[in-house]
Amino acid sequence: MALRQFETSGESQASRARWIWQILSGYVAFGGRDPYADHLPPGVMSYRYLREIMGYEPGAEKTLGGPLGYIKRYCETNDLPLLNCVVVRKDSGIAGWEDMFQSQEAHLREQKRVTDLSYGWVNMRAPTTSEFRKLGAFNPE
Repeated sequence: MALRQFETSGESQASRARWIWQILSGYVAFGGRDPYADHLPPGVMSYRYLREIMGYEPGAEKTLGGPLGYIKRYCETNDLPLLNCVVVRKDSGIAGWEDMFQSQEAHLREQKRVTDLSYGWVNMRAPTTSEFRKLGAFNPE
């Protein structure tokens, strides 16, 4: 039986969200460090590093907002810390999609909540693609 791998192109935003969930939950749980932004706290990564982990070409960072929006909606709906907040711009340490959080302070507070709690992210089952699809993506007003 051949192993199925994630596609680097052509997959839906919801399936990218599932893939990113798996990456982020492990990264946060084990306090990963971003090699491109050593000033970021453990468990917080740049869009560039996430893009690289996923095997995408340079510039594909711009396509990660949609899947991260799905993750935000799932976390809000299930009363979880907002896992998506650990992906940030390496220059500012804040999410590139400004409307995702009410303020910079709110974003940093949530980031600390995600990385400081021994939440057990690796013990949590990743949401399925259909669970993400049912909720729909986060769209700022």
